[in-house]
Amino acid sequence: MEDRTTAVNQAAGKDNGQHFSKATEIIAWVLLGIGFILFALYVSDFRDSNLGLMVAIGFVIAGMQVYGIGTFVHLLSNKTSKSD
Repeated sequence: MEDRTTAVNQAAGKDNGQHFSKATEIIAWVLLGIGFILFALYVSDFRDSNLGLMVAIGFVIAGMQVYGIGTFVHLLSNKTSKSD
């Protein structure tokens, strides 16, 4: 029974976080793209009360954070797969 459980666990975790890493990379690039487009549209009125500019900066920061998390998961999954 233990062999069967081990085989199922190995088959379920075969990608080792690769799909999650790729998905976060795509999401990060979409967020960065939206942020840069909004930034280009609202940069003419550069002040802190410009809501569009602040949202654009938020999208850029969020995109970088998501990209960092995806990179972290990718590196962590590579590390765990090498140790197995």
